[in-house]
Amino acid sequence: VQKMLIFSRKLSTRAMIHLLASTGCRAGGIVGLQVKHVTNMDHGYKMITVYAGDKEEYVTFLTPEASFAYDEHIKSRMDRGENVDAESYVFVQKNGRPVDRHAMYMVLKYVTVNANLRGDMVTGAVKGGRYRTQLCHGFRKRFNTVMKLNNEVNDNAIEKMMGHKNGLDGTYLQIPHEMLLENFMKG
Repeated sequence: VQKMLIFSRKLSTRAMIHLLASTGCRAGGIVGLQVKHVTNMDHGYKMITVYAGDKEEYVTFLTPEASFAYDEHIKSRMDRGENVDAESYVFVQKNGRPVDRHAMYMVLKYVTVNANLRGDMVTGAVKGGRYRTQLCHGFRKRFNTVMKLNNEVNDNAIEKMMGHKNGLDGTYLQIPHEMLLENFMKG
């Protein structure tokens, strides 16, 4: 993640990397993300409502560092004269439309190639015709691993922040956002 950030010059790309790394959300969670789905929390954190309004809706969080990258990205869009309001999409393409999965993958692929993170067939980075680490889903796996390696973080809270339905707990267990944030901060 750090190497990707070093090789990312655009604020939008840096914000996207931070958002994926901090939240562990799926690629599709970024596609429809609007400014109104990002809420300020205590201590410089932000809460992200992923798939807002959908039956799959869940919340997760941005670290203060990721929150700063998000704020810088939004500010740069407004500085360029773009009218960014609550209904605006967080990530847009050059044509003004919301970023789609393909555009997002292309941005991340460009960064990983420039940072020489993926290697090639010769270096063994590809196994069975596939890269060992998925371009977007790798962030999600990293998030899960980092959180679950910390014994102070409640496993049910992790599953909630990843949008997983964990048996009956996924449906019946209601954890207040403040308690989810506390678990996120521990992780």
